[in-house]
Amino acid sequence: MKIVVTTCPKYEFLVPGFTERFNKFWGDEFLLDVAKKEESWSSQLLRICDSIDDTYIVRLCEDFWISGFDREKYERAVWSANALGVDRLGLQSIKDYVPPCTESFSEELEKMKPGSEYMCSFEASIYRRKFLLGLQPGRHIWECEIEMSQRNPNAFVLIPTERILEYKDATRRGELRVQI
Repeated sequence: MKIVVTTCPKYEFLVPGFTERFNKFWGDEFLLDVAKKEESWSSQLLRICDSIDDTYIVRLCEDFWISGFDREKYERAVWSANALGVDRLGLQSIKDYVPPCTESFSEELEKMKPGSEYMCSFEASIYRRKFLLGLQPGRHIWECEIEMSQRNPNAFVLIPTERILEYKDATRRGELRVQI
């Protein structure tokens, strides 16, 4: 399973800080992809998914500034994704969702209720690659979340009861919100 980190030329300056934190807390290899000039967010992800054969990928953004990672929980999440055939398995916790939109699935996982607003959130998650191939080209990340969630109201999405990955977005809507 490849770990894919996406960025674009505008935010490439965040990559060294991301890499430092990723290596400190996670430490595996990752594939960094910089969007081509004028390439939309969804077109970039579609291009990446077309070039990878893995059934699942982990997709992260360069502005996910990691502050904690539980490898044991992550390994169980990877096993669960493969064994259960999920479309998405989040790496954050149900406690991060407001309002609650899940129902009990197992001791460590909750299942998102059908029709939940962010079935296809692009927070840090394990994604079934073929599920991501349903993206529409030419879209921004926020458009993708809404459109994919509306087109896939019955997606099989699991969210852990406790965080696997802790991070803070270094930017919010293009504005820097943490010190580099």
